[in-house]
Amino acid sequence: MNHGLVWSLNRGLEAASGEYIARMDADDIAAPDRFEAQMCALRETDADFVGSRFDYIDEDSAYLFTARHPAFGPAQLRRALRYNNVVTHPAWFTRAEVFRRVGPYHDIPAAEDYEWLCRAASMGLRLRNIEKISLHIRLRNSGISLTNQYRQPLSAYAVQREYRRSLRTGTPMRTDAVLHRIQKIDRRYGEAGFHRAHRLWKEGWSRIHRIRLFSGVWTLCRAMNSYPPLLNEVIDYRLFLRL
Repeated sequence: MNHGLVWSLNRGLEAASGEYIARMDADDIAAPDRFEAQMCALRETDADFVGSRFDYIDEDSAYLFTARHPAFGPAQLRRALRYNNVVTHPAWFTRAEVFRRVGPYHDIPAAEDYEWLCRAASMGLRLRNIEKISLHIRLRNSGISLTNQYRQPLSAYAVQREYRRSLRTGTPMRTDAVLHRIQKIDRRYGEAGFHRAHRLWKEGWSRIHRIRLFSGVWTLCRAMNSYPPLLNEVIDYRLFLRL
């Protein structure tokens, strides 16, 4: 019986008996020295939790491209998480006690890993990415489902708002607040708003490229107004690392 991803992740954590826990998807490929490199970073730095850089590969394991340069140090990651998930889920490596301290994954649609990371950072845990490319993540031709294309930015937007509130007030993140915001935005804008925003976004940039600047910028603003979580998909978190 399929209980879903979050249930399976938490069940795996409950069954794990080792000192360390590494996360990885079944069809990805780890570098031969991935665990050694991440364990060294965990032992030799102030990190409580370690991710890494990674490549994308196709269904035949051929190299496609290297993912954008992530934030590395704990202070950078703490800031960058306000705008995006910058520690890819399949590359997680930490001590089992960290999961016990932060708690299980929460059932946040298509963003359970992002919410967990934000919760960890808001509790003061030090997250770090190593510069070594330690994982090759497989991209399937089927790609992300249409449902998740809608759900991921919506859930991420709600997680970000709650994470920022938690940092600002020094109080724990609240899962109920995240879920409430998801429901509120879903009711107000819906999937139709998501698709309308994407059409307007493409149209806006098309107008800008044709030197219709005012009209293009106005159309981009309409896109954001049609679906505020669109910002999550177009923002480059690196612009904010110094804020």
